[in-house]
Amino acid sequence: MKNKISLSLGLTLFSLFFFFSSFAQMEFETNNKKTYSDSSAKSEINSLHSKLILGANFEDLALEYSQDPGSYVRGGVLGYTNMKNFDPIFVKNCTNLAVEAFSKPFKTDFGYHISRILLKKEDKVLIQHILIRVQE
Repeated sequence: MKNKISLSLGLTLFSLFFFFSSFAQMEFETNNKKTYSDSSAKSEINSLHSKLILGANFEDLALEYSQDPGSYVRGGVLGYTNMKNFDPIFVKNCTNLAVEAFSKPFKTDFGYHISRILLKKEDKVLIQHILIRVQE
């Protein structure tokens, strides 16, 4: 009995080690596997902004184009959080947005963004974005 428990525990520990080792080496991908220079990223985000102005669906564009692996599958939704949790440039470009309005394209250290406020309540916001990364 004692040997069976040790063996089971050993396999479990090995499985966990294997899982986390594999996970640590994974590169998170999005649907948009393009590589962008600064100028091509800026051009792409401006094109997406034009599509939004013409009535394109924000969620659909985020799913297809956003290079944020943590939010693209949710249509670019970053979650319900305090704006203080974001990059200062991101905050500056989102602070005065009306609910459902989207920003003009802007650049942070992460790349080029378009953001949209879905809900504002006191000091928290539900926000979504499209990110085009600049590869250097």
